[in-house]
Amino acid sequence: MRTIIGVILVGLFIFGGTSRSEDYYYYNGSERVDLTVSPTSVTVRLDYSQFTSFSSLFASDEALDSSVEPFKLADSLVRLAVLPGYDIDSLVDRLIVQPGVEDACQSFIDPDGVEIYLTSRLCVIFNPTTTREMIDMVISQLDLTLIDSLFKDYRFQLLRARSHPLVGVFSIANAIFESGLASVSEPSIIPHMRLLSDPNDEYWEYQWHFKNTGQFGGTPDADIDLELTRLYYMPTTPILVAVLDDGFEPHEDFPAGRIANGYDYMEWNDDESPDSLDAHGMAVTGIIGAMTNNGSGLASFSDYNVRLLHQRIAYQGMCPDWGVMALAMDDAVDSGAVVICACYGDYYGSCRHNGFLDEALDRA
Repeated sequence: MRTIIGVILVGLFIFGGTSRSEDYYYYNGSERVDLTVSPTSVTVRLDYSQFTSFSSLFASDEALDSSVEPFKLADSLVRLAVLPGYDIDSLVDRLIVQPGVEDACQSFIDPDGVEIYLTSRLCVIFNPTTTREMIDMVISQLDLTLIDSLFKDYRFQLLRARSHPLVGVFSIANAIFESGLASVSEPSIIPHMRLLSDPNDEYWEYQWHFKNTGQFGGTPDADIDLELTRLYYMPTTPILVAVLDDGFEPHEDFPAGRIANGYDYMEWNDDESPDSLDAHGMAVTGIIGAMTNNGSGLASFSDYNVRLLHQRIAYQGMCPDWGVMALAMDDAVDSGAVVICACYGDYYGSCRHNGFLDEALDRA
């Protein structure tokens, strides 16, 4: 056991505690993730008892871009923007000696092009064969602090390496994993949020519900914050969304692969195209799953990774009957729909439910 701990310490002696390296990486599970240094920012850890102001810090180094607001990442960690053309390693060395700067390190770019930032925390799942005594020795010898054991299991450890340089967290996490003591050992990384730029769809400017700039006299930002909602959930594989409405017409915003075979419960056939001018179903379907950034039609909430199953349940200006509504929901569930959108009714609550429909809702 002491031999294994010694190997970890040797690894840290060789690779850890430095502000620069040509080989930045960490393990995501067992997969090695190679990183590059971001040319656009650095991460600093501030001691607010000594720190005076960001204006003083910006004035201390011409490489810092004072036009970009410092971004608080976590705890006392802050992202600072860097002007083009400056050497990041040299900037890190200069920042470390600034008053109130406890530590500084590079920001990094992962293989997906996302800028990521280091914290002083590590996420470790020790192997079942790694005893509690061995875990305690690793924590002690590497001068780590236990934040918490997760899932009431001492093998699931959230650790802090506050006494080490930020960039040294890579070396600590990698050394623990490469020792064979843990199945997971990785730094607790903060990825940068990649917010949407405005899409180029033809009618985007009219979609104030997605982005309200006051373009029609309304209140700016009285919208659904589309760019933020996508950060909370974006499926990696297509999900099936059933749209129960008044019909659907083919359109270039909906490529063939995005549309599943729907049904017309008004005409009892598989042609769900509406024969009215209401086109409410088209509008709803567009908001959910129209192709975005194609220069045509609408922008949508999901943009991609969605398939649309359209169930025509009503004519223009009419409520669906309970049986049809329940049947459509039941069929949507049987078809594998993960989400069911049923946007029908009026301001007066005319389209009420009954027990039969409530049963369908419970199943759905």
